[in-house]
Amino acid sequence: MNDVTASLPLMLKHLRLGSIKDHWQPLVDKAVTEHWRPEQYLSELCTLELALREDKRLQRYLKEATLPPGKQLGSFNFAVVTEVTKPHISQLISQTDWVKRGGMPKAGFAKDEAAQAASFGSRLASNAN
Repeated sequence: MNDVTASLPLMLKHLRLGSIKDHWQPLVDKAVTEHWRPEQYLSELCTLELALREDKRLQRYLKEATLPPGKQLGSFNFAVVTEVTKPHISQLISQTDWVKRGGMPKAGFAKDEAAQAASFGSRLASNAN
């Protein structure tokens, strides 16, 4: 092992490239065996790193959502909250491009949903009296 090879894991750790740090050596062996071009090797490493980061991001979002364990959409009672419809939720699930854009599928959706939730909450409060 030469100086560059020895220092590579430390540099990758410092750069916070954990997946590349964990996979560069086994992947370099495969790249040499299969006669990969340097661009292909780098692309494979980057693909692994991006996949790991995406997985960690999704796990973090699930944790931050503090959803109750075991709850699934199939058990949601749409009759209780009439403002939320099953077709609308199904559309959101099937058309996920809005998640990548960081917005909702149509303009004003969040405002509409917030207004409906507030209205639903006030109706609950008035029915309790």
